[in-house]
Amino acid sequence: METNVPIFQCDMLARIFRNNFKTSKDQLLKKLFKLFNESVFDNAIPEDTALEWNDRMRGTAGYCYCKKITRRTGVVERTARIVLSTKVIDAAYRLRDTLIHEMCHAATWIVNCVSDGHGSYWKAW
Repeated sequence: METNVPIFQCDMLARIFRNNFKTSKDQLLKKLFKLFNESVFDNAIPEDTALEWNDRMRGTAGYCYCKKITRRTGVVERTARIVLSTKVIDAAYRLRDTLIHEMCHAATWIVNCVSDGHGSYWKAW
């Protein structure tokens, strides 16, 4: 949901991202991922998680691709890749909302080891 904080009341860094979203969206994406991972997910989502922009996505703002790899040793690795739409995410607040949404899917997969959609595990995050 968009917050209507007047620009003059915003932090200076937030003003830069709001006023120059198209040119600063990659930097904002990295900053938000790091912030959310530390403060919400206790760094449970690997910092090298792939974060990608897609020019062809038009029907959804983002998607979390989950992958499970079972090694010969029996070790199971769970990874996630977050893909975001350049067409739908056209403002900083949309990036904020979509990224946290997709990170909840990643946490459900990586931490809870379930593919839960928008179920109880996802809602708990």
